[in-house]
Amino acid sequence: MNSLEELFTVNGILKDTNNDGYANGLKGFVVINENSAMTVKKIAVNLCARIGHESISLDLPILKISEESSDIKVNSIVIDLNFESKSIDKNKAKIELIKGDVDYIKLTAGSECSLDFGGSYLYSRLPYVWEVGENSLKLNTIRNYFNKQELVNESSISKIILDNGYQGIWNLVIRLETDNIAELTDWLKKNKELIKYNNIGNMEFILVNTESNNKFFINVKSCDQIKLKNVKSANKLNNSNANTKLKEDIYKFNNDYVKDFDIANFYSIKGIFKDEDNDFLPDKIDTKIIVSDNACDEEIIAASNIAAKLSIESLGVEFPIIYTECEFNDNITNPIFIGNTSKSIDYLGNNHILCKIK
Repeated sequence: MNSLEELFTVNGILKDTNNDGYANGLKGFVVINENSAMTVKKIAVNLCARIGHESISLDLPILKISEESSDIKVNSIVIDLNFESKSIDKNKAKIELIKGDVDYIKLTAGSECSLDFGGSYLYSRLPYVWEVGENSLKLNTIRNYFNKQELVNESSISKIILDNGYQGIWNLVIRLETDNIAELTDWLKKNKELIKYNNIGNMEFILVNTESNNKFFINVKSCDQIKLKNVKSANKLNNSNANTKLKEDIYKFNNDYVKDFDIANFYSIKGIFKDEDNDFLPDKIDTKIIVSDNACDEEIIAASNIAAKLSIESLGVEFPIIYTECEFNDNITNPIFIGNTSKSIDYLGNNHILCKIK
């Protein structure tokens, strides 16, 4: 993987095993530590759903529980929450492409709240800068702009820093390879007004001499980094005719809508999916996964497998796809309960509990 925006493509974590142009395999895993915080586990499940959405088939499991760095495979996504680190502000989350013997993506933050914010961006917005839609700005558009410049041999996006109170990317780090650092530095300074983008507070450039590997750093402030309150994350992702669309409006379930189906038609529009535009294709997942507030690693692996399977079979997925018992509410219909959840016992009386995995 050369750049962060490639993550959910065949240049990133996915692979095309039969060269037909479609992702149908996986190069790496989603990796978390044993007994991670529930925030980490929920991000992992949502990432598995996003990976499933971008593929036409996958070998499960996608989630790997490990404490050994040697278990990290190329192009994996590693979620790490280390509050002892003083290098990250408590309001910040960092998504970084780590280059070395094994290239991988690392998500970390200064607090659980910031990690949740960064994770939401990763599984529901990337590769968009912020707003998501057909005409919205993507990170690869920014990268392609620099690749077209005569002084730039190659560009790559190496780091994204988010602030949980800022609507956009707080700091975008771009690596530019060049034969002449001095000339490229002058060009960046002269054209800084042309490389300012909405929803990007600051751009940091790492200029690297292609031959000597010498580095130089330069910053361009794109706009005022004004913190915003009540920032909503994108939560709806559709994939139809190769077009991806996310919406920020929160989807409201219809409390009166209860399906009458069984395991035989589970993965169909007569079962757990909806066909909202009457084209006989599943475009919405009509369920959420519910786990206990202290779900064990095995239960989270089961949840991640189900999330990936649901997303593969549907043209659309809405985030988050997983909730804990304490987050469960009456607006959620057809829930899939995993493990020993007290809510699943209470829900039996409603006659539309869907599935309980022990």
